Amino acid sequence: ATSMSFAGITILFIVMAVECCIVAAIVPRPGLNRQSPKHYTMHHAQLDESYTVDFKYHNYEQMTEFLKTTSLLFQNFTYLYSIGQSVEERELWVMVVSSSPYDHIVGKPDVKYVANIHGDEAVGRELMLHLIH
Repeated sequence: ATSMSFAGITILFIVMAVECCIVAAIVPRPGLNRQSPKHYTMHHAQLDESYTVDFKYHNYEQMTEFLKTTSLLFQNFTYLYSIGQSVEERELWVMVVSSSPYDHIVGKPDVKYVANIHGDEAVGRELMLHLIH
């Protein structure tokens, strides 16, 4: 998330909460907040731990905490929101990573990453977390 130019491509991650699944897809971004986000360095000092991803399998709570931390640290490059809840009442997270995460720019291609559609495919979830990092 530190260098998100990607030649003008918007990357959209959807994080599904079905047994800690992660899925990425292109979806409309409802209720975009058009206010200018604060720069991520303003919030960095508030975190006690360094921004890392451990090489282990993450559960839903750990995954959610990582996504929220990423969204907090990189507000100019990420947009995290929920598209609903799973049958277990877990949030279905979407993370947009882009140089313009709050705006859809016509003609700017979107790329989707799909991983961990099934709950027992944990490697895909971990790869997605490391890609976001």
